[in-house]
Amino acid sequence: MAAEISYRGRTSPAHALAVAERLADEHDQEALYRNLEDGTIEVAVMRKGVLTRHVIDDRGTTLSVETFPRSWKYTWGIVVTLAAVVGFFVLTSWLPWVVFFIFVLFAAGAWLHQAGKLRARLEEGEWKLIPMLGDWEPRTGEQVEAVETLLDENEGRVFVRPYDTRSIEVAGMKGSRFTWYRVDEDGETTLLETAGRKYAPFASMDPLRKQLRKRGLGSAEWIGVTRHVVADGD
Repeated sequence: MAAEISYRGRTSPAHALAVAERLADEHDQEALYRNLEDGTIEVAVMRKGVLTRHVIDDRGTTLSVETFPRSWKYTWGIVVTLAAVVGFFVLTSWLPWVVFFIFVLFAAGAWLHQAGKLRARLEEGEWKLIPMLGDWEPRTGEQVEAVETLLDENEGRVFVRPYDTRSIEVAGMKGSRFTWYRVDEDGETTLLETAGRKYAPFASMDPLRKQLRKRGLGSAEWIGVTRHVVADGD
């Protein structure tokens, strides 16, 4: 029978991260988050160039702390890029020599637009993509950080399930290898097992899911954990 995780008075960081995930998904917004020293998390989201920052505590209570309008780089990036598009279709047909200047405009517009995007507007710090936890309720923030590290090492997706009363089992895939780990509530990660992957170019089933189904140990259901995909910040 699967081990049941008990919190023993701890407050799960899942509440804060679930709210962060909702904020990011509301309008397919560009979003990043970081951990603050007081145990809360700060989430920065950007929609159509407008940057909003929220602080979320471990109960999921959200406070919007700052909103910033579009930066001039973001706005002028759009203007310059549109000018380049118009110039390409209108001018190059009868003034071929302006093609070079059109490409310069394209490059300048792309640079300005990128410089006005979310990560470029945030101060230095460990800003990260928001993990999408699904139904997983982590015990501690340290456990979340350990799983985030495994996400980065395993192509942005892992599966988790209870291992014992203090730990979870994490399964991931990178390249041609499957890997299983144990992660405890202190964030300590132990490698349990690795296995090679047989190359099957026409296989219809996700190879990691297929491997988990083949293992099928215990009755615990594997829960998928991924990173929130950062939108283009339109």
